[in-house]
Amino acid sequence: DFNFHMTIATATKNLIYIHIIETVHQLISSSLKFYREVVFTSFESQKKLLQQHIEIFKFIKEQKAESAELAMKKHLEFVIKEYSNIS
Repeated sequence: DFNFHMTIATATKNLIYIHIIETVHQLISSSLKFYREVVFTSFESQKKLLQQHIEIFKFIKEQKAESAELAMKKHLEFVIKEYSNIS
């Protein structure tokens, strides 16, 4: 998952954005690992995450910025919702 996000960040060639992604990952990586093991354990949730990543990648590859942005927002909303369900 991090590699996917880092690949997108690197593709932007925006050094500030790349640094932010790396820093955030370092700060929260252990928490993310824990939550992934607790939240995204079902095949269905893992499948949905993969489908979302594929959709985001497809839109980026096709240079459809607005569609990619919308797909990213849906992905983040899904992840936040799933995390909030364990509280």
